[in-house]
Amino acid sequence: MKRIACALYGQPRFVNEGYSCIKKMLTLENFEVDYYCHSYQGLQEYDSSPWSDGNSSSVLLNTKQNLTKLYNPVEIKVNRPFDKDLTWIYDSLIGKQTRNYQKEHNEAVYNNISNTASQLYSRASVGKLVHDSQIDYDFVVTTRYDFRVPFDTSFFDRVDNTKIYTNNSCGYINDNFLIMGQSDFLKIMNIYSHLPRIINNKKLAVKLKSHDMDFIFNIENLISISILYHHGDFGKLVRTSLLPENFR
Repeated sequence: MKRIACALYGQPRFVNEGYSCIKKMLTLENFEVDYYCHSYQGLQEYDSSPWSDGNSSSVLLNTKQNLTKLYNPVEIKVNRPFDKDLTWIYDSLIGKQTRNYQKEHNEAVYNNISNTASQLYSRASVGKLVHDSQIDYDFVVTTRYDFRVPFDTSFFDRVDNTKIYTNNSCGYINDNFLIMGQSDFLKIMNIYSHLPRIINNKKLAVKLKSHDMDFIFNIENLISISILYHHGDFGKLVRTSLLPENFR
């Protein structure tokens, strides 16, 4: 029997609806599934991306207690909402290019840097929980708590843990549902810890541009940057319509 980890991250939105879908997806005869959770606690309302359907009524209260009751995770960590100083990001090469991108395209990416950093921190935190467990997994499924779309789970039988799987509807990366081997998960999803080494990296900016992507502080772009940082190219990436499309 294969053993997989499901690493859940982000703000506690639409948790009950997401749980119904995630639990159904991962109730499998030939897989043993361990859950790992990182989230936030302390507010009845959180900032959300301008393009998100997030609102105060969707937020789960008593985060740790309720997530534990639902998922019975191997490990769980809940922090106060992310509020770290991000001046160093705004002043970096990627911060300046994100500001210019917003001016040129009239999109709110620059104004969303704080939310993006919060999600990166949560991804890195749940990754640390998986790392510290010292359990070897065949592969890792990682998504947010508000995953609410159907998925043909027979796909799991064809997963190659040397690859990184994403839906093909959003350019190179559809960030909200990813499958990959444990070693890649621990490296690539640890973007927050690697930010000092990538956000002023001109070589990475040029390499990303060669793939028609902008060097901006946006989740899809940052995951792509992280793959290039660790592997040098996108040879590991498998883009497929068999994985769920983006959800908000």
